[in-house]
Amino acid sequence: MPKVAVLSDIHGNLPAFESVLKQVDKHSVDLIVFGGDIVGYGASPAKCVEYVRALGGNCVFGNHESYTVAVADNGVESLGDWWSEDPVEAGAVHAFRSLSEDALDWIRGLPWFLPLDEDVIIAHAGLDDPNSWPYLECDETAAPTIEIMKNRDLNIGFFGHIHKLAVFPEREPSRVDGFYELKDAEPTAITVGSVGQPRDKDGRASWVLFDSDERTVEFLRTEYDRELAARQIIDAGLPARSGERLLRR
Repeated sequence: MPKVAVLSDIHGNLPAFESVLKQVDKHSVDLIVFGGDIVGYGASPAKCVEYVRALGGNCVFGNHESYTVAVADNGVESLGDWWSEDPVEAGAVHAFRSLSEDALDWIRGLPWFLPLDEDVIIAHAGLDDPNSWPYLECDETAAPTIEIMKNRDLNIGFFGHIHKLAVFPEREPSRVDGFYELKDAEPTAITVGSVGQPRDKDGRASWVLFDSDERTVEFLRTEYDRELAARQIIDAGLPARSGERLLRR
């Protein structure tokens, strides 16, 4: 399994997802894995889930999957009067209404983490308190997860949730283009950015290419039609903020 594409936080953004998949094809990867949050915010949760399942379904459970399941289990009325104006709650309701029962059952069965190798793991958020979805935003917030990785003999962990590309403990890339060499490195947590809702001042979709033989990680960006994705969000009746966010540089 030498080449693995790691994609996370697609968030129902079909134009971004399709563009990334075209770029993934050019790298001749052996496996595609997903770090959760297939749904939420975006206009096309059902199609994105369909794609993930067709690509092998190697995906972990994210917080937006959790919100969608909660709406399915408790009803829209459990959200209160203003859910349609909240990007998170409106996205969860849209996902619930878009997904088939079969797709919802599949989401319910997603694992919290997946092993990619004997010492490599993927999860959506930090490992120290999964139910609260910890963010890995700096060395300090990543420290509990890295300690768990040490205790479990895990050397590399891939995570989503923060919608940014980062490496913890923080270190300089081994070359300027964002290529990281992780042979004989201390346990390392890597956040893989977001396909559908990047939040690091670069509007392009972001994802990671992992070479498990060479133990290298490369950060990649993919341009896509952000105006189309934003229009689709508006046309779906979702909050305008979810579309406007895509257009910011």
